[in-house]
Amino acid sequence: VHTETERDPLVIELRMPRTARSNEESLTAVKVRGSDGALVPLSLWFVAGLVSRTGANYDSAAAWLREPLTAILLALTLIATFYHAALGLGEVIEDYVHAPMARIISIWLVRFACVGFAVAGLSALISVAVPA
Repeated sequence: VHTETERDPLVIELRMPRTARSNEESLTAVKVRGSDGALVPLSLWFVAGLVSRTGANYDSAAAWLREPLTAILLALTLIATFYHAALGLGEVIEDYVHAPMARIISIWLVRFACVGFAVAGLSALISVAVPA
């Protein structure tokens, strides 16, 4: 029997929190998503890029962001970071918030905030990377 996560590992879960799911199933869902695996090389690339540009001015940094590969990798970094944050914070909320309604509301607020921060980051990237 195939579960929803086995059929499409990149689908974002928008269902109710894991009240009926086991911890093992939840951890498998997080691992299947691969956000942590994607973040390792993306974070190393991002830190190396920042360190190599220490002391650079705005024009130099903007020129780096205008490179297509840089813009794509930074967009992927933003998406993976906030997706991973939403998963991790959702796990913490599910483990420590015991009131069902407070748990559901908290998880949705975290998801909403993570989507908002990702959109803000992507729009900032686009405003710098795409010259007017």
